[in-house]
Amino acid sequence: MKFFKLPDLLIRASSIHLAVVIVCMTFVPNSFAALVPVQQSETLESLIEDARSKNLELMTAEFEAKRYSSRIDLAVNLDDSLLAYYYLGFPARILREATPSATAPEGTPETRTAKNTIRGRARFERSAFMIKEMTKNNAAWYQALRDDLYLQIVRQIREDYYQLYFQDRIIATTEKTLSTLNKLLDISEERYAVGDLTQKDVFQVQAEKSLILIQLLELRQERVALATNLNYLAGRDTTAPLSPTLGIDLSHTELKKISRTIPELTAYMALNRPLVKGYRSLAKTFDIMQLMIPMYFNRILRRDGLLEVESGMRAIKTELADFKSKVTAELVTEHSQLLKYLEQARLYGNALLPQIRQVLAANQADFLVGQTDLRTPLQTLITLNEYQIDYYQALANHQKSLAKLEAASAMSLF
Repeated sequence: MKFFKLPDLLIRASSIHLAVVIVCMTFVPNSFAALVPVQQSETLESLIEDARSKNLELMTAEFEAKRYSSRIDLAVNLDDSLLAYYYLGFPARILREATPSATAPEGTPETRTAKNTIRGRARFERSAFMIKEMTKNNAAWYQALRDDLYLQIVRQIREDYYQLYFQDRIIATTEKTLSTLNKLLDISEERYAVGDLTQKDVFQVQAEKSLILIQLLELRQERVALATNLNYLAGRDTTAPLSPTLGIDLSHTELKKISRTIPELTAYMALNRPLVKGYRSLAKTFDIMQLMIPMYFNRILRRDGLLEVESGMRAIKTELADFKSKVTAELVTEHSQLLKYLEQARLYGNALLPQIRQVLAANQADFLVGQTDLRTPLQTLITLNEYQIDYYQALANHQKSLAKLEAASAMSLF
């Protein structure tokens, strides 16, 4: 670790703020090195593959889908028709009214109502196909929930993965800025010792260095959070080290303008998004139930049953319309964001960064020969660091918006 030789005037200074700055400058970098473990490279595809089989939330949804799929044959083969209705999610209140009391004497109105309500086993067996279709549709809903959850988990993995990839580059840029500040501080201290710079100039460099150190600490903490969440999504040990690798150095020159239009994405979503299919399956269930109620329930119970079915049908149709409306709004927003981030990345990569690097080189050369003061190269260096971070963040945001578009539309975009 390099210790800076401060001038006598600075050594005699008693300012508490200065003491804190010196401590941060001297000891924090070693703490960083101790906290950051050696990383292992990991591809995006391997994380997604692990999530498919190890993500606990996805496994729960898979078990739930299998549970409802097992009801398809069960509901058809049950001896008790009312129990079959129960497995179809039929209104419990109406089932209770249609079930005779175990203690009711033969011939009571309650028993006669039950006999008039269910028109025999033969009728029930003739409608086995309808019951099977209804249970299939219920099972299709839970399978749709599972498939849509998978889309969202893949989206989260892509978002965190690309953010982590560029977070590493942001950290490297910040470390490089810190190294340049160290060199600038060496020069400023030498100039101060011979009277060419003021104490204020030296303090300014030290203050900027302290701010960069704080920024670096926050960036590394964010990196830990990203890696932890990625491991969780992939069903891995959350403390395992992880370093993303893309096989290419993704820059603005690699980004392409999306060829899919909003109408194309919306139309594809309306046909292929798993939850849209699931809502349609639920609607089919209510359609079949509406046909079955007049076959099995007398006039006393038929009205309540039909009202229940109609209410359920309206609710499903309203939920589907609301869902499609929300997703369409999301597609419009993210499509616009995607184009914005593409232009930002190109602006920084093609114009701002090359220009600020040239300005910094010129400012440093002028400072070394005494043609400009310390503040000029210092501020240019800080601006370069900000531009570089904004550039990498624009690249990350572009990929994250693309992941959101893919998950919302269910269309493959990578």
